Amino acid sequence: MILNRTSLSIDEIKKVQLEVLESINIFCREKKLSYFLAYGSLLGAVRHSGYIPWDDDIDIYMLRSDYNIFKQYFQDENFKLVDFERDNDYPYSYPKVYDSSTEVFEASSIHYPIGINVDIFILDNLPENIKDAREYIKKFIFIENLIAIKKLKKSPKRSFLKRIMLSVSRFLLFPISCKFLIKRHFRLSSQYSKLKAKYVADLSFPDPKKIYEKKMFENIIDLKFEHLICLAPKEYDSCLKIEFGDYMKLPSESERVSHHAFKAYHKYK
Repeated sequence: MILNRTSLSIDEIKKVQLEVLESINIFCREKKLSYFLAYGSLLGAVRHSGYIPWDDDIDIYMLRSDYNIFKQYFQDENFKLVDFERDNDYPYSYPKVYDSSTEVFEASSIHYPIGINVDIFILDNLPENIKDAREYIKKFIFIENLIAIKKLKKSPKRSFLKRIMLSVSRFLLFPISCKFLIKRHFRLSSQYSKLKAKYVADLSFPDPKKIYEKKMFENIIDLKFEHLICLAPKEYDSCLKIEFGDYMKLPSESERVSHHAFKAYHKYK
């Protein structure tokens, strides 16, 4: 319960996120593990040397092989790693490292106690044939759509028809728990883990058009992200073109907004 507490400002939230990222960065460099700035964080590093001005989170990639080592050995007094294996009540298909002195409340019907965090998106192996890879990804699109329906919070801002459709969908999905869906996602994502794969993808945000050649992550460079020097794929240009197209072109003013909805607080001591 939140009583008489002021939510942290976006600058305060970013300060904590950067502390979490710094911890990951130091650990991975010491253990010679690879991670890569991802999504808007990679774009921000390339285009702005830090956060995209209207963004408010940090995303990184890890290949499954590196993440398996990371989750086994990562330890920090202040920052905790969580994923579905560590806690079966965890409602996300991707891991997070979070600051344990804070707590975040997101616009979701499912609340999980977690602090300000950095998202880790795992790059999983895909079938060798590109057509089979796309069909494989479609299975995860179906699972993630069901998870999204389970987690969507009712909002009067949606049209009456959308509210009705959401209620009907939730009624039909009532016998299937979010935990069951994430467990299914977790098991299916490791199907090709022992394959010497040519292709990888983030199966937590599956898109048949966003498939990467694994060799794109073989060579690593340093990129500035705010005051930190972080790891990024040397072929960041190819990665960003797959993700964003003409990524150096700024979006229109109306699109320069955050797509996240959350508030963060310091925990009571």
